[in-house]
Amino acid sequence: MALDVVSVEWACVEAFDNANLPSFTLEEAAFVNHESRLFLQPHVQLLSLDYPADDLVLAMHQQQKREVSEAGSRQGSDDHLPVERMRLRKRPTWLALHRADLSIYCKRLTHPEYRMLVALRDGFTLQEALEAAFIDSHLTASSRIHHLQEWFSN
Repeated sequence: MALDVVSVEWACVEAFDNANLPSFTLEEAAFVNHESRLFLQPHVQLLSLDYPADDLVLAMHQQQKREVSEAGSRQGSDDHLPVERMRLRKRPTWLALHRADLSIYCKRLTHPEYRMLVALRDGFTLQEALEAAFIDSHLTASSRIHHLQEWFSN
């Protein structure tokens, strides 16, 4: 679990510090086909975790923000607010972290969505990335299209 927490924290650093390249334009979208190679922004970080460590990291960040904002209102008190104890059960968790307007956002992904994004990040064609997403899937073609529309809109 500790390694997953460190991974989330480091991904936050990378998401904040890495480059933000010019966005994909509508004109460029008109030329996308199955052989196209789409790339993720360098600040997008993808994680595959054994624990939902994002819950713990986000709770710690919220606690830290509360302590900082309350520091000015607590006169002479060095008391810390009690940290709520969290129990994380082992559960595969896939995340995408990214930066927007100098803030870090964390989104949970489905395993197929994660596989597709990793394939795109690694330079595979759009067709190869979609095949990676739905490998061993029993979803119908219409269900796959629905998922893809949702993923790409996000």
